Parts: sequence; structure tokens; C-alpha cells
Amino acid sequence: MAPTRRLVLLALCSRGALLLGLLASDAAFPDLDSSTRLAAALPCAAADAAPPTPPNAAPVPLLVWDTAYFSRIAKCGYETDKINAFFPLLPALMRAAAAIAGTLPGLRVLPPEAAHVAAGLALNVAAFAAAALCLHRLSTRVLGSARLADLAAIFFCFNPASVFYSAAYSETLFAAGTWAGLLLLPTHHWAGVAAFALAAAARSNGILAVWFPLHALLAAWRRRGGAAPPVRDTLRTALSCGIILAPYVAMQAQAYAAHCLGEGEDTPAWCHARLPSVYAFIQKAYWDVGFLRFYRDPARLPMVLMSVPVAWLSIAPPPLGLCGPMTSFFVVPSFAPVSLEQLPAEPDDVTIICRQEALITQELQDVREYNKDAEPLGVIAVQEEVESEPEELTDEELTEEEEEDEEDDQLTDEEGGSDIDEGDAAMASQVEAIKWVPGTKFLVDGFRFQHPNCRAYFLTHAHSDHTTGLSKSFNAGPIYCSPVTARVLRHDFGLRPDCLRVLELDETATIAGVEVTPMDANHCPGAAMFLFKVPPSSPGSKAQVILHTGDMRWQPWMAEHPALKGQQVDILILDTTYCTPRWSLPPQSEVVAAMAEHMAAAAAAEPATLFVVGSYHIGKERAYLGAAAALGWRVHCTPTKHRLLRLLGLPAEWLALLTEQPEEAQIHVLSMGEQLHEQALADRIEGTAWKRAVALKPTGWTWRQKGGLDVRDLGSVQLVGVPYSEHSSFPELRDCVRALRPRRIIPTVNAGDPASSRAQVDRFADLMDLSADRSRLSYYLLRSQQQAQQAQQAQQSRQAQQVALA
Repeated sequence: MAPTRRLVLLALCSRGALLLGLLASDAAFPDLDSSTRLAAALPCAAADAAPPTPPNAAPVPLLVWDTAYFSRIAKCGYETDKINAFFPLLPALMRAAAAIAGTLPGLRVLPPEAAHVAAGLALNVAAFAAAALCLHRLSTRVLGSARLADLAAIFFCFNPASVFYSAAYSETLFAAGTWAGLLLLPTHHWAGVAAFALAAAARSNGILAVWFPLHALLAAWRRRGGAAPPVRDTLRTALSCGIILAPYVAMQAQAYAAHCLGEGEDTPAWCHARLPSVYAFIQKAYWDVGFLRFYRDPARLPMVLMSVPVAWLSIAPPPLGLCGPMTSFFVVPSFAPVSLEQLPAEPDDVTIICRQEALITQELQDVREYNKDAEPLGVIAVQEEVESEPEELTDEELTEEEEEDEEDDQLTDEEGGSDIDEGDAAMASQVEAIKWVPGTKFLVDGFRFQHPNCRAYFLTHAHSDHTTGLSKSFNAGPIYCSPVTARVLRHDFGLRPDCLRVLELDETATIAGVEVTPMDANHCPGAAMFLFKVPPSSPGSKAQVILHTGDMRWQPWMAEHPALKGQQVDILILDTTYCTPRWSLPPQSEVVAAMAEHMAAAAAAEPATLFVVGSYHIGKERAYLGAAAALGWRVHCTPTKHRLLRLLGLPAEWLALLTEQPEEAQIHVLSMGEQLHEQALADRIEGTAWKRAVALKPTGWTWRQKGGLDVRDLGSVQLVGVPYSEHSSFPELRDCVRALRPRRIIPTVNAGDPASSRAQVDRFADLMDLSADRSRLSYYLLRSQQQAQQAQQAQQSRQAQQVALA
């Protein structure tokens, strides 16, 4: 059975069990006060009269609590201002469903109250199944784990408050609308807004959903560095909030027209208030509801104390909390690993998928204690003359294939997902000290730390953990980058051409007196390493050679680059994503070949197999396009993704494999995160010609010591972990250090404090030139050995001179 059907069946079975329990309870324990139930059965416009028992009236099962009010509204409308506490969506649906049921044979004999209750129960059972399904998909997206999503859905179906979702109450419609809105808003904005509006028509607290479109606008404002968002986005947000608020405003207007604009003199007191809101008045006057009003009555203290454990379980972090991760919709789940040291030997879905974009905050400590002798950051006097500045990027250079839109693109999951490579447990550390190039006024990937002393900003590549702080309004200085990265910046951020300076790979340019040579980093398209040759800071001193790798995957051919061959590297600013011995990743070519072989075998076993390959905004192209080229298959991607790929300088034969028509391709490129789990894949092939879905996740975190691909069969869905990485493995990092023999290493990943940085550097100490590192004991031992050797040589020289004189 498909996962969706299993979940719907679970929801329906839980409702059936609870309804049977409610019927048994209603029969065994009659209401002590049946006036509300009896008033619901009275003729319209007589609800305030003394409620004698209607002749021959049998009690309607489950016509209890607020159900009686909803049934009365469905039957008679809003007769008095008191019942304006109940919003109209459920009564309207109950009335419509009862009317339709009344046309069916066998159901015409039901009294109105029974028909309304039956209709409300049926509607709520259907809405509950929809709410459970939305909650499951939303939990999968937020938590990044189908297992945790299953637990959330089960807890929803079988929790103590679930009784309210079984009676003819409005909570079920409210939950379904709210969760559907959260699920749809990121990808289908107006459908999400419509779902929020339906939730607001079911319950008054639905108007709080205006926060979600407002949050999207505020997030865009923050990404732009405080610059005002486009007028179009502002207007869309205002219209979205208006639609969500419309049911509440319309209900207040209807009540005011019905009770305050009549010709009679006996108008309710709330009509004369400064803000005549019927809802606020009746909640306080009739229902004793208000801000913290519940907690003012000492008699309710036991109920408050009973609610504390549940509240704590809802917000506490795991393992104490049950729903703590759900409070992290806009932040990082607290169970995500903080560093590579915390990763298990066999990472699971949570470790691989869950995002950590908000985990790294402002880290202001120095990167290492033994860097304290370095020159002050950002204040070194350098040669002012510019010998050969690269020319500004022109529109013609930027748009060799097509001029892109000036406005920022919204990078949705459909466009390729997040561009943070290899799982977010290893993002570039946001530490100002490691962003400065020692001895210069240059910042590399340091837009977050804009400084008036900075003469030039360098960008190694366009992944978002390296562009933090960059926005369309950036004007702090020129940005130096590769041609591909410049095109991506213009496409993604709408940066002005005069902000960008293109540095061609392998060509040396002199910038503020410093020779800079960009080299291929073998990472994502456009990624570059920068080799800086800093002139001597004082007479008699030597020039300093600094290599900033950015993100890179080291290969032996890199050491043969003319600018590096035979060069003594003083400082190596190194990508330390996989800086632990257990990460011995296979070569990319072997992984792509294994990936293509697995796909060919799966297609031979079932020709109607859809292959879904995970991708980031930029990156993984060599994985899915390389496999497609080996198989001769076409690759589907969205139009926005297609336009972006054409900017990356990919081989023409790879671009020829792309298509925007999904039915033309057996390989579909989707987001690495939310779209590569069992539920989403099963939904993707349901109702189509595809009989099986195979999802391949090309990320180094899926590597296992026993080798091979990590294959898991889940019915019609197969999940395949492909250990394809665009970062250096630990053996490759050691090869890099062995080839360059740097005097100092500055890590760029997991470098939030001196201790962790020093621990990473120590793993390469045997390969470095540490003769000048005074923070190590070996410096003094080596110095003593050198002094002893010099003394011995001097003595031997004197003895030789004495022999010669004799």
C-alpha cells in the first residue's frame, strides 16, 4: 500500500474509534445541563425563549458542546450577537452537505439537527485525513526525516485532544487549512494564502497566519542587507495579508450591519465602542475569554498545572521534547550535528538532509592562538599603485548567451534547492579573522564583515555560505571572481556590472600591489582558488605566498600549476570540510560510473522507472549530467534551472541533454532536500505511467567504509546514497598539504574557535614546514638541533684551519 493511503487509512481508523467512543460516552453519561442541546432543536428565532422539550423530540446523538451552536447557525444563521463567537465556515459546509444529503433516498427523514451533525462529522473526518496528510508532509520538510514525520502523524491521530477533531467542531478545518497553507506557501504562494483564508474562516485565530507572508517579505529584506524589497513583492504581501484577514473583517462588518444599523433604539453596547468589534465584546461578556483571562481564576490552577508538562514537551529540545523540532520551522533542528566530529560513522537521513543554515552565528574569536603574531587584519599598508587592474564586467561579457533579468530570482526547491554543498553540517565558518588575507586589505568570501579598510572583495564561488552578507545593494567595493561566478551573481543578485571585476582563470593580475592568480578549484562551476603574492612589508623581508582554496576537491594535477609548481606556500587557507581520517571518499569518476551502472540495471529490471537525482542550486552537474551522458538519456529540469545551467560554461553535449518537458526525460533533477524522500517520490509517480521511482542522493555524507552505493528499497521507491563529493576527502587534503608544504594552515570549515581549528591543523603537522612556528615545541627542539649543528660545523671548520696551518 502506498504511504499516502496508509496514512489516510490510519487517520480514518482513529476517527472511527473515537466516534464509537463518543457515542458510547454520550449514551452512558447524559448531559447534566441539556439546555443547549434542546435550544438547538427549537424553531428559528426562538432560541432565547424558555426551552421546553420539543414534542416527540428524541435527543440527537453527539449534539453536544459547541456542536449545538454550529448546528443552530447552520439551521437559522446568526440570530443573536452572542453566537458570533462561532465562525461561519463549518456551519455553511454543514448546511450545504445536509442539503445535498437530503436529496438522497433514506436520508430525507432525518431532522435538521441530526442531518447537520452527521454532515459536520463527515466533513471533519475528511478534513482530519487531509490535515494528517499535510502535517506528515510538512513534518518531512521541516524535520528532514520520514521516520519523524510518521511519529508526528501518529501523535496527531492518537493524542488526548483528538476528541475535538472528531466532534462537529471547527478545530479540524482550522488545522487542515493552516497546515495546508504552510505546506503550499513556499512553492504555490496563492494556494497557500487561500488555505490560510479558509482557516481564518473556520476560527478567529486563523488571522495569525498573516505572519507567514510577512516573514517571507522580512526574510527577503534581510537577504538584501536592509534594502527595500521590490514594490511587486510588497504589494503581493499586502494583498496576501488582506485575503487572510478578509473572513474576520467580513464577519465583523456583517454583525455591525445586523445589530448596529437597525432602526430600533435597543442596540448592543459594543456598537458604541471606539472600535465596534462584536467578537471582542462577546468573548469577554458571554464566554469569559480574554488575554490571560483563563489564568486569573484560582479555581483553574489544577488545569494550568496539568497543561505545563504538555507545553514543555511541545517546546523542549529533543530528547526530552516530542515536538521541539517543529518549533524550528525557520531555524535549524537542534538534533542536527554541529560539526564533523559529531557525525556518526553511518549518517542517517536526518544527518544528511536536515539543514543548518541558521546554526553558524557571529563567531568573533581568532581562528588560532598561534596566529597572534600575524599582522593586524585590514590595516596593513600596501602599495597604492595599481599596475594592471582587470576591466569592469560589461553587459556584453556577462550575457554571452542571454541577458538575464535584473531582479533577484526566488530560488525555490523546484529550481534546484539550497546551494550549500555536501549537507549543511560543514558550511564555511562565519569568522571574520579567517576572511582577511594576511598582510593585505582583501576579504575573501567575507561580505558579512564589510570594512572601510577593505580595498577589494574576492569571491571563490557562488554558494550561499560564501555569499553571506551580499545583496543587490552591495557597494562596499569591487568584487573579484571568475567569469562564471560573475554571471551567476548577476543572475541571482542582480548586481550592477560596475561592482564586478572578472579574473580569468590562470591569468595573474596585480591588485593594490598584490599579484593574484585564480586557479580552478575543481568544486562547482566557476569555483576558483586564489594565489596571493603579497609584497614585503619591510625592507629585507620576503614576499608572502598565500593560497586560499575556497571550497575545492584536490587532485594531483593542481600541484603542477605553473603558479604553484616549486613555490613555497607560506599560508594555506584550506577547505576542511572532511578533515577527519574516516572520510576516504572515492574518486568522482568512479562514483559517476557506479551511478550510471546502477541506473542502467534498474531500468533493465523495470523500464517504467523514473530516476530522480538530487542537486543544489549550483553543483552536482558532473554527477547527473555525467551519468546521463554515459547512458544517452535526457535530463528534465525547470526553465529557471535550465537558464542557470546555461550560464555555467558546461560542455555543449551536456546542455543538449536538457529538456524542460518532464515526459521527454527519464532523469529528473530535483532539490537535494525535501523532494528526495519516500513520501514525495511515491506521490510523484502516483497516477502516472511510472511504476517505480529511484532517487539518487549524490553527497559525500552517504559514503560508507564498506564501499558501494547505499541502496534502500521501500516498495515502489528506492533511495540510493551516492558518495559523490565536490570537497576533498581526508587523504586528498593530506596530499594537498604534502605537495605544498605550507608553513601555516588556516581552516575555513568548523573553525569557530581556536581549539577546533588547532585540532584540524594538527592532523597535517607531519606534512608542514613548521620551522618558524613558535607555538610548537618542535620549533625549539629544531632550533636547538640547528644550533648544535652550527656549533659542530664551526668546530670542524676551526680544526680544519688548524690542520692547514700546521
